[in-house]
Amino acid sequence: MKLRKGDLIFSDHRSFIGEIIKIFTRGQYSHVTFHIKDGFCIDSSWGGVQLKHITQFPSYHVYRHTNFSRSQMDTVVKWLISKLGKGYDFLGLFGIALAILKIKQGNDLDNKYRYWCSELVADAFHYANIPINVPKETPYVSPQQLSDLHNIKRVRIKS
Repeated sequence: MKLRKGDLIFSDHRSFIGEIIKIFTRGQYSHVTFHIKDGFCIDSSWGGVQLKHITQFPSYHVYRHTNFSRSQMDTVVKWLISKLGKGYDFLGLFGIALAILKIKQGNDLDNKYRYWCSELVADAFHYANIPINVPKETPYVSPQQLSDLHNIKRVRIKS
């Protein structure tokens, strides 16, 4: 099996921030990116929304959404491409931590013109009306939440 347009690439960044994300989200994944074609992914990380090649991720797991049309996936890819160059939502990520620690209610620090990785993916699915069981307002969505969805299944990929 090969990578397909729409595959979600989940990884476990073994950095200080990656470990903090896993602790706060109680998950095994600290990052998710979206495969568009030929090993290229649209990703939101510290440098903002960028095009990256799968080889930039030393280890990863591939998940595939099971309920979408080709037209919907094309809509997702076009939307993601339109977000290239947008910034990373550092404050929104900080807002999640404050909410989890119950220091604040809600995440009023979330900036809908900047994205963290799982927020970018969830917003793209919502934009194309592809069903995911995550609220349309995505101030808390994590990589782990996306990997746990019933309509997203882990697949084995051979190079």
